[in-house]
Amino acid sequence: MSIISYRPLITRIDPALIAKVRPMLSSLALPASAPMESAALVAACRTASVQAGFPQVDLLSLPGGLLRIEASDGFGRGLISEVRQDPARGLTLVTEVAGVKDGSCQTVMGKFDEALASQGVISEPPHRKSTGGVAELAAAKAFLRRTAPLLAASQSRRRTDRTRRLNSPAQAANSGRRQ
Repeated sequence: MSIISYRPLITRIDPALIAKVRPMLSSLALPASAPMESAALVAACRTASVQAGFPQVDLLSLPGGLLRIEASDGFGRGLISEVRQDPARGLTLVTEVAGVKDGSCQTVMGKFDEALASQGVISEPPHRKSTGGVAELAAAKAFLRRTAPLLAASQSRRRTDRTRRLNSPAQAANSGRRQ
């Protein structure tokens, strides 16, 4: 399963978060033209991703003012967030959980949302939508293509571990053979 969360309008970012981010702006690898609120939201998403269990975080600045946060856990699972400062709609955030096969998407997204709120990011309630395992964001699709071998190896390792745990050594040794 996979889930995507749309936050159509970020209504407020705690001024303390903005003040905290200001000295770190150069280390965030964002363009100098990025508004301070966008930079603060990117920093909050980075922290929230780590708190949700995705410690490997990459920040990308793309044309059109799109800021992307790609976080992964080393097992082929990812949390992809896109921040956009739209002149008509204001500051928006879209986040997608990718590569999660155990049904924990809602839990991951809940942890991410709680971590954002604890940092002072206030928005309209997010609109969540289950994608049925089919990624919607282009970045999530690309992430899944890159991590497919890692995800397959992780699933195979879990299957082997389960076989060993549930069977005797002789049965486990024969589990891969056809009779």
